[in-house]
Amino acid sequence: MTDKDLSFMPLSVLQALPQPIIVVSDDRTITFVNYAAEAFFGASLSVLSRHKLDDLIAFGSPIVGLVAAVSERRAPMTEYRVRVDSSRFGDASNERIVDAFASPISELDGRVALLFQERTMADKIDRQLVSRGAARSVTGLASMLAHEIKNPLSGIRGAAQLLEQSVTPEELPLARLVREEVDRIVDLIDKVEVFGDDRPIEREPINIHVILDRVKLLAKNGVYILENMVTADLAADGVTGLHLAVVNEFDAIVLDPPKLAPTGAHAERAARAYKDINRLGFKLLRPGGVLFTFSCSGGVGVELFHKIVAAAGLEAGVDGVFLQRLGGAPDHPMTVQFPEGEYLKGLVVMRRPGT
Repeated sequence: MTDKDLSFMPLSVLQALPQPIIVVSDDRTITFVNYAAEAFFGASLSVLSRHKLDDLIAFGSPIVGLVAAVSERRAPMTEYRVRVDSSRFGDASNERIVDAFASPISELDGRVALLFQERTMADKIDRQLVSRGAARSVTGLASMLAHEIKNPLSGIRGAAQLLEQSVTPEELPLARLVREEVDRIVDLIDKVEVFGDDRPIEREPINIHVILDRVKLLAKNGVYILENMVTADLAADGVTGLHLAVVNEFDAIVLDPPKLAPTGAHAERAARAYKDINRLGFKLLRPGGVLFTFSCSGGVGVELFHKIVAAAGLEAGVDGVFLQRLGGAPDHPMTVQFPEGEYLKGLVVMRRPGT
């Protein structure tokens, strides 16, 4: 063996290894990859050497921290069961789990060698079995809880059956309703017990008249306090002839939705949402009632919010008087360099009588 052969031997050994190997500099620039690494990441050395490790490895991967720690301590370190997927190189949908071995190269200051050992198929199957076992445990927990809930319900149903035999004819429908509602809840719990069943939901027609009769009975007997006036005109030909008129009137309504537009890029979509909820608020407000509407979106300015609320009132067909503009407290200042600090804003609007 000649001296020339010996000089090429280290490189030949690296290229012959089946494990991907990467060498990075102190700023994590890729300086070398072997053939296995080129196949692993689906890119050649000439392409990979123009990028840093941060481009090759998914954001937040512990591999980047591993390289930094090895470069600082100048000692080998290992990370086990690390997920490797890159949207820039290779197939991003092909998730791979590897053990990452990092070691400093003493002859080259600041450089670190990385070796990836991909987990075996048996290990992947083991992880799948663990996940399935966890799913079965959750299913078993749901079944146990459902059983515990149904136990007291059976006692309630039995008491309702006894009441049906002793109550007056006027009270009989209510006792029967209690039994039927218990049966309905039990049916829902039975569905919870098999929530892991991925078969499509079976849909079936229902009689809307039965539902409306139950609502009327509950309201009449004070089980559910219904302060809204509900009128129904039910045609004899079924649901197509159903007309419901629900009249809700409130003296005051407060609208305080979550942040819908953190930046100006979301302003258009947020404006539609703000207009929709304020339009509904105006419709539910009685004449003379007051609407308190707020926004905590930095992407929607004060003037834009004012215009949105005004447009909502026009679409609702009501007229309103803007009584007051509200803003953030002194602990939420707006500065010259940070105008978005005025993200807290509100309006007090009174619906004018006769509209």
